[in-house]
Parts: sequence; C-alpha cells; structure tokens
Amino acid sequence: MEVNRDASREDIAALVKEIMEGDKGKLIRQNVQDWRKKAEAATDVGGPSFNNFNKCIKEVLHYHH
Repeated sequence: MEVNRDASREDIAALVKEIMEGDKGKLIRQNVQDWRKKAEAATDVGGPSFNNFNKCIKEVLHYHH
C-alpha cells in the first residue's frame, strides 16, 4: 500500500482502518501467514535454505588454499 507524501490525516486514518478491519487487511494478514509458513519450512532442518547453508559451510570449512 502506498501513501502519497501529501496525504491528509484522514487519508492515513482511512488506510489504517482498511488494513485493520477491511478485506484488504484480511488478505494482507493471510499472505503474511502464508509467507511465514513458507519461510519456516525453508529454514527448518531439512528445508532448502537450511540445506544450502549447510552445504556452503561445509565447502568453506573444507576449502584449502
């Protein structure tokens, strides 16, 4: 959501109300929850981010000049 630099107090209040109570806010909160679950799965043991980080660390520790 973007806010115009010249937005009035009422404009900001309306946007905050929409986020807190409106359908757009519900959608945003649902998307946040979905991304949270995806991030947790990726970084959990056995997840792709965890595995890639592990692989990187192992390569660095076994690197010889």
